[in-house]
Amino acid sequence: MTRTETTTLTKKAESYKKLQHYIKALQEDLDRQKAEIIEMMEGADSVTVNAFIIKNQTVETTRLDTKTIKAQLPEIYNRFAVKTTSTRFTIS
Repeated sequence: MTRTETTTLTKKAESYKKLQHYIKALQEDLDRQKAEIIEMMEGADSVTVNAFIIKNQTVETTRLDTKTIKAQLPEIYNRFAVKTTSTRFTIS
């Protein structure tokens, strides 16, 4: 890698880290706003105010406990398990 490429990559990495920090700060603001809105809803599942319908509802889902299936029924786990591949991008 040339000196120019190294400098450019360093700047991009620095910019990326700053943006990550900014996103984290924005997420904290969103979480705070959400908590305030939920508190103002006073336990209601749904509130309509002007053009907004605000909902805070409990949703139930069902999932398989793959860790237990793997431990207790490994032959079934191995028969139906599907491996996936993804890419994880990080800058430390």
